[in-house]
Amino acid sequence: MEFLKNKIEFKVNLERSMNIEGLVRIEKAKNKDLMKEYESLIKQNSGQRKVLEMYDKETGFPDKIELLKGEIKYLKDGVKDYLEKNNKQERYIKQVHEKIASLENQIRKLNNPKVDYNKKAFSAGELNEAIDTINYLKTIINECKLKLKNNVKNNEEKLASYINLNKKIETDYKENERVIYYLYNLF
Repeated sequence: MEFLKNKIEFKVNLERSMNIEGLVRIEKAKNKDLMKEYESLIKQNSGQRKVLEMYDKETGFPDKIELLKGEIKYLKDGVKDYLEKNNKQERYIKQVHEKIASLENQIRKLNNPKVDYNKKAFSAGELNEAIDTINYLKTIINECKLKLKNNVKNNEEKLASYINLNKKIETDYKENERVIYYLYNLF
């Protein structure tokens, strides 16, 4: 009985080992096919990289993109500087305007003084001197306003040209990205 039992177990184990060996052979064949496919994909990937690198070298898009990024940074810095200068000029003009307004108020008060015949605030010479000073300051302020107006106009023209250039750079950049994306997906 024991002998028959061992014989049956041996046959069962033998069948199992044969089945397992068959499965191992099948899996090895699958593994071999997968390794071939993997190697072909690696070769194809390296070929695509070489083609992309050659295309990049031929067209120079990476260099152009870096150049455009540098130009954008330079233009942004220029716009920032112009804005700072413009703000400083506005503050200066505001201060000058406040001084003019206070002087005009003083002139109005002086032109319509309360008549006190016994007491004079200042002499006619001092009044003429103050009026001359005010007129001089008005001419300086008008000159400053004109300069500021010209500077603002120039800055607005430069800003408009920078904005147009920036838009052109952005469209070129987007077009280059689209071409690179198309080429990358093509290969």
